[in-house]
Amino acid sequence: MSSLRRGGSYKPTQGMPSWPRCRTEWRYGVLSHKVIAIDAGHVCQNLYLACAAIGAGTCAIGAYHQEKMDALLGVDGVDEFTIYLAPVGKIKA
Repeated sequence: MSSLRRGGSYKPTQGMPSWPRCRTEWRYGVLSHKVIAIDAGHVCQNLYLACAAIGAGTCAIGAYHQEKMDALLGVDGVDEFTIYLAPVGKIKA
């Protein structure tokens, strides 16, 4: 069973929502937070397109309890942290 069906989510190496800040900071320095947000937006936009292609739906969520989501994903909230949530499901006909 996939981690999404169990109520989990993807880890940083598999995609959103957790993002490894240190991988971006070494290259972009003080602009890293902006680049992370732009990249997350691009990933979510592609998720919307992929969902449309397979007849599924998604909804980007930016309002969540930060510490609880970081704990659920097993990230420290400092070097890796949750930035976006996007559940995916079939659209009822």
